[in-house]
Amino acid sequence: MYRVAVILIFAGLSFGFRPLFSARWDVSPQQPTVWIDFDPEIIAEGFDTTTFWDDTTPLEGVAEGERRGAVVAMVLGDFRSVQTSFLRLQTYPGQFPDLDQPAAGEMIFSESYAATHTIRIVRSDLKSGVGGVAAPESADGEITSCTIKLSPGAVKSAAGFRATLTHEIIHCLGYHHLHEDRDSIMSYSRRGGIMSLTTAERVALTNGYPAEPGFGREGATLGMACSPTP
Repeated sequence: MYRVAVILIFAGLSFGFRPLFSARWDVSPQQPTVWIDFDPEIIAEGFDTTTFWDDTTPLEGVAEGERRGAVVAMVLGDFRSVQTSFLRLQTYPGQFPDLDQPAAGEMIFSESYAATHTIRIVRSDLKSGVGGVAAPESADGEITSCTIKLSPGAVKSAAGFRATLTHEIIHCLGYHHLHEDRDSIMSYSRRGGIMSLTTAERVALTNGYPAEPGFGREGATLGMACSPTP
C-alpha cells in the first residue's frame, strides 16, 4: 500500500493537482461508510444502450434485471480499489441483493448512522445537455447528506450512467470540478471514453480520506500542494 501511496503522491505532483474541498463527510477508518440510496424507479429501469464507450460489452450475458446492479457494482468497486483511502460506499440493503453482503472493512446498516451519511440518487428532467446534478448539504464543514439528480439520458445508457454517477458521487464527497485536466472525469472537457476514477480523483480521495495519517500530506521536499483548500 505504501508503494501505491508514493505513486499517487508523485502523480499528484506531475498533474499539478490541488484538491478542492467544500466540506467532508464525518467518516473515519472505524466508520468509513457513506450509504447510497437509489430511487426504486432507477433500480427498475432497464438500459437502452449497454455497450460502453470503449466498445466493450461487460453486461453481455447479464440478465436484464441485474444490469443496473452490475454497473453500480463497477462504480463502487472503482472507489474501493483506492487502497490509500479508507472511504467506503455501500448501497442500502435490499436494493441490489448481490451488494448486500458487506465486504471487508465495510459497515452493517444502521438507520441512525445513515440519517447523516446518505447520498440519494433520483431521476429528474434536467435541462438539455445536463447529465446529472449533485447537491450536498453541509453544516460546520461536514457533509450530512447529498442528492444526485440524473437525467433520463444518463439513466438509460449504461456508459452514461456509470460515468455520470461516478462524477456526481465525487461532487457529493466534497470535490469541485477540475476542468483544466482533460484526463479527469471531473472535467467537462475530458477526453472521450472516461467512465471511471482517474489519477486525479484517486489522489484527491487519498488526500481527503487517507487510509494512513501520512497519506496525501505534502512532503517536506516535494513542494506539492496537496492540502484541502480552506
